[in-house]
Amino acid sequence: MLAREPKRVLIADDNPVSRSMLRLVLLEEGYVAIGEATNGLQAIEMAQRLLPDIVCLDITMPGADGMEALAEIRRKSPAVTILMVTSHADRPTVEAAISGGANGYILKPFTSKAVLQAIRESEQDKSQESLHGSARFISTDETDSLHITIIEDDAVLLKLYALTLSNWPLPVRIESAPNGYEGLLKLRNEPPAMLICDLNLPKVNGFQIIRSLSGMKEYQDTKIVAVSGMPPEEIDEKGGLPDGVELMGKPIEFSRLLEIARNVSTGTDAIR
Repeated sequence: MLAREPKRVLIADDNPVSRSMLRLVLLEEGYVAIGEATNGLQAIEMAQRLLPDIVCLDITMPGADGMEALAEIRRKSPAVTILMVTSHADRPTVEAAISGGANGYILKPFTSKAVLQAIRESEQDKSQESLHGSARFISTDETDSLHITIIEDDAVLLKLYALTLSNWPLPVRIESAPNGYEGLLKLRNEPPAMLICDLNLPKVNGFQIIRSLSGMKEYQDTKIVAVSGMPPEEIDEKGGLPDGVELMGKPIEFSRLLEIARNVSTGTDAIR
């Protein structure tokens, strides 16, 4: 059997420390760093000339910024995998990057684990040819990690979850589903330690999922966080939520979500 050729990576970042760190991480995992660009215009030219498999593209660069470079590289090389390197995980930035054709994100300050995970996830998304399908992200050894299931039909928000949670200072294993039906299938396989569930979902809504789980013994230790942009009075009109379910509005307060996850991980969360 012929050995698979290593993936060729172009690194574009005006920060020499970031470039060096990315290069070292990639080399250790068998990737080939074929070039380094220090600005957006250089990244566009090198991508066209070197034809990389993967481009790691910083968002904030002189000349042409990462978003401009993204659009031009994607136009000329529709098959290349493009990962945005950014310190901004806010929704407008992620949404603009997805619209521009980005396949994934590396959040600064990054770790080698986060870089490699971003590459794996982006290539998995490409193989599925969809940003809306269910996905599974493993950030550490499964036996020592906090199992979190996310049910959310907003593809941008799912990306935000994956990007933010994979950089949390505690080990997590994340599964996700884009609708209530697929979410129930995920939940049937293994009760998670924590469930993050949007209330307004296609096929089976979050109210139905949460109410079903609240009456099942095997899920009594699952911490449930209901996510919704609905005002509390509208949620009450729809029958409300079971005791012990935490309601979180949109945009997501990730610091509070991390606090909840820490409490679940240490066993200090008040179980229903």
